[in-house]
Amino acid sequence: MMGNVIVRAVPLLALVTGGLRLAAGCSAAGDRDPGGSEGVGGGGGVAAVGGAGGIGGSGGNGGSGFGGGIVGGCPSPPTNEVLQAGITPSEAAVFEATPGFAPPFVFDPPSGVVLPGGWPSPRFLVHTAAMPGVVRLELKAGELAVGYVGRPVASPLAHSDSVVQGTWWTVNAPDSFWDAVRCEAGSGTLSWRVLYAATGAQAPGGVAEGSMRLLEGAEEPDMTFWQIEDVSGGVFSIERLAVGANPSTLVSGNGGCVGCHVVSPDGKDVAYQRPGTGGSWRINVMRPMASGPVTSPALSASGAMLLSSTSLGAPTASAGAWSDATGRWLTAVALSGGATQLGRLSLVQVDAAAAAMTIGPEPVPGNATYKAALPVMAPDGGRIVYVATTGMVDGRTTENTGASFDLWQVPVTTVKDGAPTFGTPAALPFASGTPEGEIYPAFSHDGELLAYTRVGAGRGAYDEETGQIFVVTADGASAPVSIAGNLAPQNAAVYSGLGLTNAWPRFGQQTVERPEGRYYFLLFSSRRGSPQLWESRVGGSVAPGGRPLPRIYLAAVLVTPEGEVASFPAALVPGQRVDAGAHTADFTVVTSVPPPQ
Repeated sequence: MMGNVIVRAVPLLALVTGGLRLAAGCSAAGDRDPGGSEGVGGGGGVAAVGGAGGIGGSGGNGGSGFGGGIVGGCPSPPTNEVLQAGITPSEAAVFEATPGFAPPFVFDPPSGVVLPGGWPSPRFLVHTAAMPGVVRLELKAGELAVGYVGRPVASPLAHSDSVVQGTWWTVNAPDSFWDAVRCEAGSGTLSWRVLYAATGAQAPGGVAEGSMRLLEGAEEPDMTFWQIEDVSGGVFSIERLAVGANPSTLVSGNGGCVGCHVVSPDGKDVAYQRPGTGGSWRINVMRPMASGPVTSPALSASGAMLLSSTSLGAPTASAGAWSDATGRWLTAVALSGGATQLGRLSLVQVDAAAAAMTIGPEPVPGNATYKAALPVMAPDGGRIVYVATTGMVDGRTTENTGASFDLWQVPVTTVKDGAPTFGTPAALPFASGTPEGEIYPAFSHDGELLAYTRVGAGRGAYDEETGQIFVVTADGASAPVSIAGNLAPQNAAVYSGLGLTNAWPRFGQQTVERPEGRYYFLLFSSRRGSPQLWESRVGGSVAPGGRPLPRIYLAAVLVTPEGEVASFPAALVPGQRVDAGAHTADFTVVTSVPPPQ
């Protein structure tokens, strides 16, 4: 990546009021000199104005250019300001002047975000009134500070006729530049600054600054998600995206909707809802392979026949009930069978020699108007949490503004090759009987937390813009917490309505232990950003001001040793298509096909 850049020995951040502290220089052997001066050095390296290598002043005999070897176990950073190919030193010199008072608006990643340590070089999404001629990205971790100057890249439009207020552009550092700073940060804080300047300007127009934290021990997500390419044309698919790569299609709807998917706990199979005959729905369990999806060998012949002939919706699976020892169970919603079955929970052991469907009790005992929707089994397999609602459609919740949506739970016991038993349903006290609606429940992998979406009173519960993600301890001992990721950086150029349509939360399987507590990562979909940049439409153009297309975002959640829940802003998961919507992402690795490249 560094082959397309040049370097120049100029002050890094030194002339920006309140700038970041400067990097310690690196010797040719790659060892940082902790005692080196950070002042202006004669013949030193990047410390301030310094020369070709080493630390300013007494920093030793450093290498030139990008330095050499490993710095304290990390890749060597560039020892001078890095210029993108085609940027002249005279152009970059504009950033030595004091910035103006029109800061750029950095929409993503937001300041304060916590990301997995393996996150790729962030692509900063920035808005200014006009397209800059040159931009500068500065990163600092510990004593290491580096600067990159390049051309802004115009952010692609969702549609060729999109109308944009001002200009949106991106900038990101070369990978080797990022890798050095990321390694230096470890699990600490990394600070950033973004500056821009018009062509021919004498000074930067302004500067924006913020920070992020990287958590070592957490890999970047490899996720599956539901993609909507064209609502009017019915182009639906289930995609896999390894962050830093391009998405690849696992299952295509071929003109019919596929959705409400779940990846099996062993990472081999995808269960999803598909159209059947006569307006009914069926569940497929497919194993994605390099040559395309095939019927999963985890299905018995009896299980495959039952799923293909029974109308079911919203399948989910649990690590506590998906193995050779327990049998492989799907929890779903029965979508046929009259009053005795319609809208009730259904359990099916799909690998049983004589597969049968077991129907659960009334979702709200004694009140037949309530149906079950969007069930999820706890990781230990001991209970199912579901939405009890008067507005169920196809196993999910509806747009009906007059419906009720509450979270309930029911104990369950499964026995391999035997009939499961259900206990007595009960309302979840923190997420039922409220003026709002509670939908889309999701357990953390360790079963300690439960996330769900809350929608405003009197609102619908599908693609609802008032939706917000809440997290609560799964035992209900703490009050629900609205995550910080429900909010996004605000500016006149971005969408602001009743809300950002935050929905479909899913926890990852990784947790990271730190002295301050246990970190979890949460994926959810949200319509945020520029409505003109990511324009929403059905069957053609819509006027500017429509909601942005949904995207998948990642947010960290922390549980302290005292049991308190804290959260952090959300970042866009890179690699998603600009011209298609994304929903229902899950941190599940599909082991039957290699990650997309």
